[in-house]
Amino acid sequence: MKRFSKKAAFFAGTVALVFIVYARVFIGGEDDNFYRRFTTPPAPSLVVGSSRCAQGIVPSVVISSSLNFSRPLYNYCFTNANSPYGPYYLESIKKKLEKEKSPRKRGLFVVEVNPWILSVKQAGLSESDFREADRFIAEMEIVNHVNPNIEYILKRYNTTHYKTIYFDVIGVESSSFLKKSGWLRVDVDISERKVERRKQEKIEDYKELTEEWSLSSARVEYLGETISFLNQYGRVFAVRMPVSKEMFHLEQAYAPTFDAKVDSVVRVSGGTYLNYSASSGRYQTTDGNHLWRKAAHRFTRTLIDSLR
Repeated sequence: MKRFSKKAAFFAGTVALVFIVYARVFIGGEDDNFYRRFTTPPAPSLVVGSSRCAQGIVPSVVISSSLNFSRPLYNYCFTNANSPYGPYYLESIKKKLEKEKSPRKRGLFVVEVNPWILSVKQAGLSESDFREADRFIAEMEIVNHVNPNIEYILKRYNTTHYKTIYFDVIGVESSSFLKKSGWLRVDVDISERKVERRKQEKIEDYKELTEEWSLSSARVEYLGETISFLNQYGRVFAVRMPVSKEMFHLEQAYAPTFDAKVDSVVRVSGGTYLNYSASSGRYQTTDGNHLWRKAAHRFTRTLIDSLR
């Protein structure tokens, strides 16, 4: 019996070790675009928003600059579906922020804005009706330090594990990698033909949204609450990022009053609005919506010049 118990304990320990290694190495970077953000420490400076800033703002570039702020800067951006401004994302941001004890407010906060992250499918929603209410941003209690984060894996990790292990072992290159800084590096073919096809598909997807969605006064209010909260701990900059010309024109037709509404709520909430939409078409995108990784570095350097 004792011999069996030792074997069982050895087997269980081996399985646990393999699971921990897999969670840290593979799920942590290559097999999931969100997991690692729930395993890192809280940070005194944050980038928050959608997949545009997840891919388009590179913390390491900001950290290596001469800007005077509390380091590190962590990219806590997800997607329009998972992290639109609302009660759930705000609570998650509060958990991820390292609240400094010093009376000097030196945090740096980049709050990415776009029409979609401030929209709802229909007007007059209650909090339980927000599209993110049944997604991980609303469910996750543990967002710091723990790796492996069993809560996320059990609740939300849906990739077939044996399949991803197989591809990792044989060396198939992943198209995306979530860096420890929270920046999502995406490696895709950016040949003109491939990019144009992705642009057309993305525009069609968003055209459908324009028929179903509308700007939400509730989300705009939560944007203001988010900025007001972060303003207690440092300087807050709301940033509208550049996209393709086609996407920008679609957004202008969909939400012509967007910039005026955002500028107003940002000023009232104590932030500064930096609008780069006029630069749309000047940065290489992968699909008209997201900046290519080299363009992301270039845009981040432009952002740093504005922050100075």
